[in-house]
Amino acid sequence: MKKINLVLIATCVLFFLFSFTQKSTSQSNFIGVYGISDSDNSQVKLTIYENGTYAYIDLSNPNTPINTTGKWFKKNHGIELENNSNLKFHDKWKFSADGKIATSRKGMLFYRLIKVNSCN
Repeated sequence: MKKINLVLIATCVLFFLFSFTQKSTSQSNFIGVYGISDSDNSQVKLTIYENGTYAYIDLSNPNTPINTTGKWFKKNHGIELENNSNLKFHDKWKFSADGKIATSRKGMLFYRLIKVNSCN
């Protein structure tokens, strides 16, 4: 009886610990164009190219428009955009396991973009 309880507790602990692991996102899953939606005019767009470059446009604030390009690299469970300018923008992005949703946080500003197109 003690052995069965010990096995049951160990199994529960393992299930609990594995519930916190994230699936790794393969590189091909998140390559593409992300935006608010196909028909949105807020002009927030992140394009991730397979060759390791990106294009980021954020015209949601007309006082500080952002239109930048550069290189990206994988970091932890997402990517980081290399910032070679003095602009402050969302440069750390995480992706859903299927690569259809990109999320970022800069201070208290959260962005959630959906894949609107694939880059081939």
